[in-house]
Amino acid sequence: VCYPQLRMSRSFALLAVLVASLPLRALGADTCPDGWFCDQTPQPAPPPEAMPAEPEPFDEPPPPNVRVDRPEDDEWEQQPEQRTARRRPHAVQMHREWGFNLHLNQALIGHDSRFPNNSGMGGFGLALRYRFVPHFALESSLEWAWGRDYQGFSRDETAVLVNGLVFFNPKDVVQVYAFGGLGVGTADVNRASSGIGAGYMYPGGKQRYWYLGVQAGLGVDVRVNRRVALTADLLGILRGRVDDNANFSPEFVDPNTHRVTNTSGAGLFRLGATFYW
Repeated sequence: VCYPQLRMSRSFALLAVLVASLPLRALGADTCPDGWFCDQTPQPAPPPEAMPAEPEPFDEPPPPNVRVDRPEDDEWEQQPEQRTARRRPHAVQMHREWGFNLHLNQALIGHDSRFPNNSGMGGFGLALRYRFVPHFALESSLEWAWGRDYQGFSRDETAVLVNGLVFFNPKDVVQVYAFGGLGVGTADVNRASSGIGAGYMYPGGKQRYWYLGVQAGLGVDVRVNRRVALTADLLGILRGRVDDNANFSPEFVDPNTHRVTNTSGAGLFRLGATFYW
């Protein structure tokens, strides 16, 4: 009698389990209860245009006062001689400069055989040079010389020379130059005796002569470094007396021909050093 009722109870229980499982399947993986092993629903991949773009690299300038190391920096620091060669392709880097020169003088003069004393004069001088472009410069010098002149008389001379200089190779260590200009000078001459010759009066004792002349020559400037140079030059001088007594008492008289002149010439060799700044 109880079998039909048992069969109905089992059918009812199976139906109840099926009905209860329907809401769980509808919930999906996002509402999976704790303690359950539910399949995760795969998410579709976004389209390519929807994906965020990666930022493009860009060069940002370095902040100020920050050194940017380069591969050649180490080589540049390790080879200072190459750095000097790159910055200064020539031995001497020329620019506008001033120069102060100190030198010794040796006069090149002849000797009058009629006078017993041998001739010879020497001294020293100083000069101020302004080199405004590599090839050209202006120089003013003050010269002193003393000794015995062509006639054997004791003589002390002072001269001021103004020259223009032309440098032929201003970028080399050894620089050759030519120069020329005007000069004015004075001489104190101690004549041994007075006399009359060729119709002219020759007073004895100490006499003062004034000269105006021109000079020209060649020189060499050897740069020891940027600030110091060794100098040597040879110049020829041609001058004439311009004082008031020149016409009444000429300086030179030829006793044979009785010709007179106030014009004289000489050479001057100068050796010294120039300090530039």
